[in-house]
Amino acid sequence: MIYDEQPNIESDQISYRFFTHFNRGSDIIPFWFYANTHGLLRPGSKVNSISGIALNTPITSNDSSFDIRLGTTLVNRISDLSNTIHFQQLFGEVQYRFAKLKIGRFYRMNDFDKSIEGLTTGFMVESHNAIPYPRISIETDGFTPIPGTGKHLQLRLHYSDGILESDRFISSPYIHHKSLQLRYDFNRLSIQLGIFHSVMWAGKDKELGQLPRSFKDYLRVVFSRSGNEESNAPYSDQLNRLGNSIGVYEFGFTYHAQNFKLLGYRHLFLEDELSVKLQSPWDGIWGIGIVNEKENRLINSVVYEHLNSIQQESQNNLAQGRANFYNNGIYKDGWTYKGRLMGNPLFTYNPDQREVVNNIMIAHHLGIKGHLTERISYHTMITYSRNYGVCQDQIISGRCSILPGDRVPDDLELRPRSELRKDRISGILRLQFLLLPDQNLYMHSSFAADGGDFWQNRYGFMLGISISG
Repeated sequence: MIYDEQPNIESDQISYRFFTHFNRGSDIIPFWFYANTHGLLRPGSKVNSISGIALNTPITSNDSSFDIRLGTTLVNRISDLSNTIHFQQLFGEVQYRFAKLKIGRFYRMNDFDKSIEGLTTGFMVESHNAIPYPRISIETDGFTPIPGTGKHLQLRLHYSDGILESDRFISSPYIHHKSLQLRYDFNRLSIQLGIFHSVMWAGKDKELGQLPRSFKDYLRVVFSRSGNEESNAPYSDQLNRLGNSIGVYEFGFTYHAQNFKLLGYRHLFLEDELSVKLQSPWDGIWGIGIVNEKENRLINSVVYEHLNSIQQESQNNLAQGRANFYNNGIYKDGWTYKGRLMGNPLFTYNPDQREVVNNIMIAHHLGIKGHLTERISYHTMITYSRNYGVCQDQIISGRCSILPGDRVPDDLELRPRSELRKDRISGILRLQFLLLPDQNLYMHSSFAADGGDFWQNRYGFMLGISISG
């Protein structure tokens, strides 16, 4: 339930959505008010007034071979931290049969299943946490049947290239993404496998100049090959892979019963070469959900997720969190855009330090949405986590980066992980009231709160309205 969402993109007429809401925290706004809102609200703010309009403009008619659309979401934010008028989205889209080309700034659905979108903690590679970066994307329109398989085997592809902001340690780096997902239907049961790969590369270092950006370098990025002496960057031989590369292995299933579907998924986070070889099989996200196929029920969707990022390819009896998820030695701002983590928001990014300061954790998350009445819907989430900072926080003497086969330093001394533990709990309840059905006029209200010793206790509320047509 994101209040700046696009209007009906299936319509062959111009459609719109206007929204406005006011948000206030007791001290600063709680976690689930700003997490996974496409960067709309800034962490650390106390008061926000948001207004905006989203437009979907079809260019072609229904009998055209091509479906051409323009989309935009223009937002005005008045806040105690910063005021802005900006485009959350601004894009053009061309679709021919199952293939779709999109150019600009736009949202993407990355949850395992569309019916649980907005209920999860967020995808590990690219969640809804940061404002979308500008890109060119070629993808299939969802899962597409592969010819000759009787529509049992379906394929989903996505390939894109974009650019990040200039105000970084490495300014204006490129970002490349590709993913391949396969789904096979066995009557009521579907099995789904996928691999996602993203790379932050090129850009300009203030001291050492331009990093690799030739077409030959781009091919190395695409095929995840190492940087070497042929690359044109001054220190490319320091890179394990050309650029800052992350990814996900996906395994999942969906079972369709008579009135509901049961789904489960496993996302293994890939930070370096060791994780590709599954050296930390327990790291990543486990998820399970139940979706009621009938609409307007008390419970329409339930999702539980378990997130574990303790090991990170570290050896037994050594400092944990060796891979240092979302941080990078060269791209020092880490996996961020416009000061917001692009990956799962449970990992904590400190914009003042410009690095992820908490990436070792165990978390449990529950999300539920449904209808209290025909006109009143709700959306609630609660998340509990045990947090242990980063690998370096465990080090009294010695170092974190000990690879398999390395000699363990004689001076290695570690602080027990239990001394670093800080618990946190965050919850939110959103209500949506359909005031005027003919005008699609809704009133929105939310209440959220945080607790635990990871941060101070805080709470906040939101009130707003939206209308679409």
